[in-house]
Amino acid sequence: MMRLRHRLRDERGFSVIELSVAMILSSLVCASLVAVFYAFSQNSSDAAQRAEMQADARSMIADISVQLRQAIKADLNGELVESLNGDHIVFYTTNYDTLAPERVEYQRTDCIEGMCELWVHRYAMVSWDGVAYTFATEPFESSFLFAGVLADQPVFEGLDWVGDPAVLTSVASCSGAACGFSVIGITVRVRPVTATPGAAAPLTLREEVRMRNA
Repeated sequence: MMRLRHRLRDERGFSVIELSVAMILSSLVCASLVAVFYAFSQNSSDAAQRAEMQADARSMIADISVQLRQAIKADLNGELVESLNGDHIVFYTTNYDTLAPERVEYQRTDCIEGMCELWVHRYAMVSWDGVAYTFATEPFESSFLFAGVLADQPVFEGLDWVGDPAVLTSVASCSGAACGFSVIGITVRVRPVTATPGAAAPLTLREEVRMRNA
């Protein structure tokens, strides 16, 4: 402190070396503060993005669940689900806007390096002969639902009670009469696109939907 006071009173001021050292120390302190602030901001942004993606995925699964719960048979002798495997499910449901049945297909597709998109295709009813509905061959609506869906696990599976005592057993795929189960499992795994590796851990959301008209 005495030396600093002496320097302040001295007309010669600080030397170039002393000023350089002071500037370097100040720069290091400022850089550290900027790095801490950036990391905090990035973590907050990643957390917000992850929470938003989770909310969107939950909303999407809730919409699919509602449609599955109100699924109907397109044929008096048929099943609620036309076909199912890990990447897609086709079933029939009622559109409350038109009060007419629709053929609905949810599909995981366009996978690149294990990252896929989830789409829904809707087909309008063409006719009804008293026994079975006929649907258009081309969808009247194809909508993109979600990106970043991982391909490492099935999205859709049938669940059926098997054995004595009965155990809820997964059905990986089915078609037609083999799809006579009353519970559908939906598992959506998504990977947020974030700057920090820890925040990019996959989100896994699962729902088991009991079909009311089974």
